Amino acid sequence: MTLLELDKLEKEIDSELIAINTIAADSKKESEIYNRYKIIHKAYINLIKNADSETQLEALKRAVYLQWISSFEPAHLTGVITSFWTLEKHENGLELEDFQFVYSVLDKLIGQNKLDKEFFEMLSYYASWEFVFEFANFKEYEKLHEFVFKVDPTKSYLNSIRQRNLNNRGQMGDYFSKP
Repeated sequence: MTLLELDKLEKEIDSELIAINTIAADSKKESEIYNRYKIIHKAYINLIKNADSETQLEALKRAVYLQWISSFEPAHLTGVITSFWTLEKHENGLELEDFQFVYSVLDKLIGQNKLDKEFFEMLSYYASWEFVFEFANFKEYEKLHEFVFKVDPTKSYLNSIRQRNLNNRGQMGDYFSKP
């Protein structure tokens, strides 16, 4: 799948979530949505492994976003849930081995000082939220760990992120576009 195809799929899921949350909870439909986001997350990982460098970076940004949002936001609002022990877990959720792969790529990127300004700002924003990077295995990603704990919690990057072109960037772009 391409980044644009994934953006369209995420927008479809968002519409379905709004309908489910407006009418009545439908656990079967929610389970299908969780599974679709699991597939989307795996598609981003596939792009990280196989695409050109610009696409790899964008896919990494979106995969990190999905992992971040699944760490604290209720799944019925985002469609994203984990399959391993966190606040919410579900058999069709994002998988621990996929989290680990994404964190290892991110850790390497930080170690090589190759975060672009946008990714630096996004990751700094994510790091300012409690409990996001507190999985037992997080400490093995030394550069990511250092980055997260060096973020100034009094500095906000949200306005700077919102000034960027966030169109057609999946749920990540939609999240940062909201006032």
